[in-house]
Amino acid sequence: MTAPIRDNHGRFLKGQSGNPKGRLARQVETRYLDVMMSQVTEDDWAEITRAAVADAKDVKSKTGPQAREWLSKFIIPPPAQLHLIQKDTQVTITVTFGDEEDLLDNPGVIEGEILGQD
Repeated sequence: MTAPIRDNHGRFLKGQSGNPKGRLARQVETRYLDVMMSQVTEDDWAEITRAAVADAKDVKSKTGPQAREWLSKFIIPPPAQLHLIQKDTQVTITVTFGDEEDLLDNPGVIEGEILGQD
């Protein structure tokens, strides 16, 4: 017999889930993205991008700041995603312990890999 996952009142026990597989990955978002992508051709996207570049370059444009921000999100990823660009980059991390005198005598260096990368 399997272990109970609910208490006498029908509530799930601590550490038990009513949906162990969780929500399926982005079902609704995927459908909406598919619809949007089917309506925007490559030529449309090129035209939109050209207009954004023109607005971004025009210092007098009211939409210039938004255009620059929009373009930068595609061109330069946010810092949390920079590891995707630098995936094959070797990283050296230097860790120091103690006061300045200890540092001069014995700096500590730890070399390793970035965790969480494939």
